[in-house]
Amino acid sequence: MPKRKTNPGYGKAFTFHGSFTSKLLARKREKETPGSFIQEKDGRYYVLKPKRIRTASSNPGKGAVKIYDRAIRIEAAKDRPHTYGGKQTRSGQKYFHDFETKAEIWGLPDGSLLIKPKK
Repeated sequence: MPKRKTNPGYGKAFTFHGSFTSKLLARKREKETPGSFIQEKDGRYYVLKPKRIRTASSNPGKGAVKIYDRAIRIEAAKDRPHTYGGKQTRSGQKYFHDFETKAEIWGLPDGSLLIKPKK
């Protein structure tokens, strides 16, 4: 099974929109394709556009099951001493995360949870 890209947003993947020997023709194609740019290599001009990388965080996908329609607060604790805000804290320190916007909690097929804003 091929490994999926893990960083959401724009990554190091590009869509190809043409190869030209003339910079003038490359600029014309670049103008026709919003968000594209020209890359020069070995006397040729390539028109490329960053590709959007989607992950489970942007789309729950197949097999995802909504567990909670509305998450209000999450309570979490760290198991070991750590630095927070420039101060050393003890293990077992509890943190509370209150959601200001509505959030949903989804269960994914691999057993992990996804918390995403409710639309």
